Amino acid sequence: MDVTSSGICALTTLKDSTAVVPQGSGGLVKKLGFPNVTEMKVWEEREFAGMRVVHTPSHHWGARYAADTHRDYGGFLVGSGDRKVFHCGDSAYFEGFKEICEREKICLAFLPIGAYDAPSGRDVHMNPEEAIRAFGELGADLMIPMHYGTFPLGNEHPDEPIERLVKEAERLGIADRVIVPEAGKAIEV
Repeated sequence: MDVTSSGICALTTLKDSTAVVPQGSGGLVKKLGFPNVTEMKVWEEREFAGMRVVHTPSHHWGARYAADTHRDYGGFLVGSGDRKVFHCGDSAYFEGFKEICEREKICLAFLPIGAYDAPSGRDVHMNPEEAIRAFGELGADLMIPMHYGTFPLGNEHPDEPIERLVKEAERLGIADRVIVPEAGKAIEV
């Protein structure tokens, strides 16, 4: 539910764009108003406007409601040539990050760091320290955290995920590779 916010739904005004989604999610996304939707299976590759898109695995679930179990889930790798960006999607830490690294060289990884203290979500969301571990296993050059401090899904304080992430990155000596953008500010990578 957190990925269907009004900010995301505002993208439906981009009539010439294509929403790329996990298999089984196309109908839901079309109902949100996206006119062009392409569903992909895990490890499927497609090209859109000169950009290669790969649907990657994750450790989550595709349900929006208790009886809704027919949607896939996962992340996406998007890039051209040797410039690739990885968007993890919602995920717990899992061994699959190593396989993603073996298949692709990643420049920038967007990794979730929140909702780890949710009553029903601990096994499907990673905490900040696990996100740093996944970042290392992905072999990405840079990391930008996501999925924290906006949608009240977990019980952790809104500031806690970023504080823990920065502390762990500093402890490991990789703070210069973890970018924490300010809300609403553009960054250049």
